[in-house]
Amino acid sequence: MEVAIKQYDRNKLYLDTMRVQALKREVQILKSLSNEGIMKFIDLIDSGNKVNIILEYINGNNLYQYIRKNHGSRIQDENEVKDIFFKILKSVKYIHD
Repeated sequence: MEVAIKQYDRNKLYLDTMRVQALKREVQILKSLSNEGIMKFIDLIDSGNKVNIILEYINGNNLYQYIRKNHGSRIQDENEVKDIFFKILKSVKYIHD
C-alpha cells in the first residue's frame, strides 16, 4: 500500500499551543471522514522528533495539472466541467454535513 506522509517538526510544533490544537483538530476531522473524494486517514505516528500523519496516497495529478495535461489552458467541454465541479461540490458538501 502506498501512503502519503504529512510531517511536522515536533520541536517547532510544540512551541506553539495553537499549532498543537490545530494538529489535533486536523487529525480528528481526518479520522471522521469517509468519502471517495477525500483521502483517508491511516495513522498518526509520533517518532520523537517528527509527528507524521499517514494518509492514503492518491496517484495522479491535481486539478490544475490535469487541465494543463489534457486540455491546454482550459476545458472546452461543458459536460466535463460540470462533472468535475459536481465531484468537488459533493466532497465539500460531505465535509460540511
